[in-house]
Amino acid sequence: MFMTRFAQALVTAFLASIAFPFFVAAAEPKTAGGRIGIGDLVEYTTGMGPMLGEVINGPDASNFYLLLVPSAGEVPVNGSKLRRIQLAGTANAPFKPGDVVDIHGDSNSVTRGSVVKVNGKWCQVEAPGMVGWAECTGLRVAKGGDGTQGAAPEQTNAPAAPSSETPAKAAPSTLVGTYENADGKAVIEFLAGGKAYFSFHGITGDCTHSGNARKVTVTCDAEDTVFTVNSDGSLAGPPDSFVARMKKKP
Repeated sequence: MFMTRFAQALVTAFLASIAFPFFVAAAEPKTAGGRIGIGDLVEYTTGMGPMLGEVINGPDASNFYLLLVPSAGEVPVNGSKLRRIQLAGTANAPFKPGDVVDIHGDSNSVTRGSVVKVNGKWCQVEAPGMVGWAECTGLRVAKGGDGTQGAAPEQTNAPAAPSSETPAKAAPSTLVGTYENADGKAVIEFLAGGKAYFSFHGITGDCTHSGNARKVTVTCDAEDTVFTVNSDGSLAGPPDSFVARMKKKP
């Protein structure tokens, strides 16, 4: 059960990193002369980029710390790979758990979420389909039409008009076979009938695929990732992601 939940969290974290880049923030250097302790907010780097988590245990005899990562649960990481960005017990954020906030992303998009936890100047925010840490100074109190906090659409941008190249979700794509990225750590296995499996570092989650000969949508945990089929048969995913180019395994 844990492995399945973790695999799904990896997919969600990847898609969220594309739609909500504010959750990937540059960390401050580790505090000089201080040892990482319980409750500290730390950063470590994965194949998906920087990840933030709170220290809940450690270090053990092998110098591993146990982190609580919002998108992945409990994750053990060696202390040599950690950078502390916030000391525990420092409460100086302008928000509190339960506050509704607006998250301003690229292309003037705005996503509404709620503060789950505060650690110093960092806020853990939950929005539709994702959860992660962000600097509280980058958030804005969400306002309803009457000036009070209230619900609002998760995106202010209007959805793009349907295109003839947009895959039809009702029709499974014709892709069959296994595709992997350059380092082989991200793998998508396409099966007949629209079923697919996404694996990252050997952790696998159930997905589906649909589309046509030019574009294919892979859906994992209700999140879509669109791939363009290149002339050489490879797949072009979202730019600057670890699935930007997927080649079929022989």
